[in-house]
Amino acid sequence: MCKRARRADLPYIPWTDQQVARLKWANLFVSISPGRPGWEAVDALARRFCDAVVAFGRAGTASNGQLDQARRDLAKVVDEIVEAAPAEAWENPTVTPEQTLADAGISDRRQARYQRRMSSPLGRGGE
Repeated sequence: MCKRARRADLPYIPWTDQQVARLKWANLFVSISPGRPGWEAVDALARRFCDAVVAFGRAGTASNGQLDQARRDLAKVVDEIVEAAPAEAWENPTVTPEQTLADAGISDRRQARYQRRMSSPLGRGGE
């Protein structure tokens, strides 16, 4: 059996799904923020986020009070990052099939030729 990194007498309080999702969003935002216009507020919080993650990891083997405090500090920084993210972070752009094919390097002419070829059997009743 694996050794536990923390004392057995400490109660384990799992993160909720919402907290885990916000932590993942914060991690993503911190990783994409450097140098992007409009993301300066998130970029400014990046160092605090990294420090809070490290402190939380170290507190896992410490007393219960230190672990609780580290968890609260991390949750606070995560909330600040999620709130500081610009509106563009939450937009879900619509990607058309044509854009996907163009991104794959398929020309407009080739797309049109394929569309004509696929629609002609349908237009003739499947003949």
